[in-house]
Amino acid sequence: MSTNLTIPPSIMRQYEQLYNLAEYQTQDDLLTAKQVAEFLHKDPAWLLRATYDGMCPFAFGSNKGVGRGTSCFHSLPFFFYMTQGNLFRAATDKDSLPELL
Repeated sequence: MSTNLTIPPSIMRQYEQLYNLAEYQTQDDLLTAKQVAEFLHKDPAWLLRATYDGMCPFAFGSNKGVGRGTSCFHSLPFFFYMTQGNLFRAATDKDSLPELL
């Protein structure tokens, strides 16, 4: 068994999708619930319910009744949540960047 850690291609594709979502598909650095849900392969209603209930760690929202809920998905907290900030730390500290990325 190899002791070298390699990132599976499927994970690299998801990182690329996350980067493209945060870089090219935001409007004023905001994402829609539909965009985030599609990335997570979840139903947008599920994501909105979690946001309204305060259970979504990367979004803000409130539910004032049927059809009156509000939500906000900033790209920075979403990106940091998905990467746990590791890519940002590695990019700003080149000495800690793993050779496998």
